[in-house]
Amino acid sequence: MKHYHFVGILGCGMRALVEILLQRGEKVTGTDSNNASNASFSKPIEISTDRSEHSKKCNYLIFSTAISQDHPDLQIAKRNHIPCLHRSELIQKIIEEHTLNIAITGTHGKTTTSALVSFIFEQCDQKPTYAIGGSPTRFPQSQYSNDQTYFIFESDESDGSFLNTYPSHILINNFESDHLEMHDDNFEQLQQTLIEYSQRAEIVFVCSDDSKAYAIAKKSKSVITYGFNPSDYQIISIQKNDKGMSLEGLYSKTNEKFKIKTSLHGDYNATNIFGAVSIAHHFGISFKQIATAIPNFEGVKRRMEKIGVTTINNYPVTVYDDYAHHPTEISAISKMVDDRFENTILICQPHRNSRVKHHFNAYVESLSKIKNLILLTTYEPSSNQNEDYSKALFDTVSKTHDSIIYADESSIKQSLHKIINAPSVAVFIGAGSISQFAHNIVNYE
Repeated sequence: MKHYHFVGILGCGMRALVEILLQRGEKVTGTDSNNASNASFSKPIEISTDRSEHSKKCNYLIFSTAISQDHPDLQIAKRNHIPCLHRSELIQKIIEEHTLNIAITGTHGKTTTSALVSFIFEQCDQKPTYAIGGSPTRFPQSQYSNDQTYFIFESDESDGSFLNTYPSHILINNFESDHLEMHDDNFEQLQQTLIEYSQRAEIVFVCSDDSKAYAIAKKSKSVITYGFNPSDYQIISIQKNDKGMSLEGLYSKTNEKFKIKTSLHGDYNATNIFGAVSIAHHFGISFKQIATAIPNFEGVKRRMEKIGVTTINNYPVTVYDDYAHHPTEISAISKMVDDRFENTILICQPHRNSRVKHHFNAYVESLSKIKNLILLTTYEPSSNQNEDYSKALFDTVSKTHDSIIYADESSIKQSLHKIINAPSVAVFIGAGSISQFAHNIVNYE
């Protein structure tokens, strides 16, 4: 049994790896500045809020890009010659224990797609080890399997650390400019990391609808495509209703047609599903087995997650919570919400001023399409509090958009009271603290 000490143990990407180690029988301790009282792991873990004595007596210290190199635990471990591994290096150690390793990457949809692939493999008795970057609904975030054939994991392209991993198979959902602050504000540098990564794989699965992702995948050894465009696994029809979608697909190599029903909504989820279908079918799972498994998949938390119903101005308001924070994601969620519901309000919290600055015009375009919008001040996770670009966004969008309110956390309820005059749906979107606001609204008396 080895002892692993995690710095920032409560981070989503860390929690999945912690569970794998616990299920493998390893000792795990951790440090996190956040309150650990609500932490739920499969076994008890000692978690400190500051420095920990474990950092000088563990076998490995694990950290992520979010952790400063000045962190006391990291400094103590280095002074005591403890191996310090980035979380991606721990993923590589898990890769080396498995025969087939499937990385899910891309700018959008990684968590849902990696959860779908893991769910299908688990439901079809493939006994995978897997690590998902978010929390699936009624489905574990990670699992360790003694079978050691399949390891499915969400591979984060944002900081380039995925170059520490060498998967046998890679799926690229899509690719566009994001997290440029991690790449010297250089899109070509970001693109080159994904090219280098994809060329390591035996096969790259890619959405043919995304021209940038497809161009990158074509540089790899072998490509399998999926999507609405002509593909190896093509979506040829889609029917939408209140309960979800019915998808019809065509496997072009044999002209075999197949049908998938899902409780998920939106064209973007249709492509996420077909990405998962392409992987599962390639590894020998039949379309019939896949079609039996997917209807039981209930999605991922913070992806159009229904929080509850509250009452505002004597009208029922159904509240949803979603992680969308990039302009492309905001446009996709806005379209899906308008297709499903009447009387919708989106409460948007921009995430990182660097992202808003880089994508300012794209934000203006996506926000301008929202029928009723409450725009919040920007959530800035870093200690470097730069200029808040949300006010500039509001000033620009409001020139052509009448139904927009600029607010902060304290005035969300007041803003909703100004808008709601009928039964409505309120969707809180963003990658920062906005999820708590959604829960507060539902619990508000």
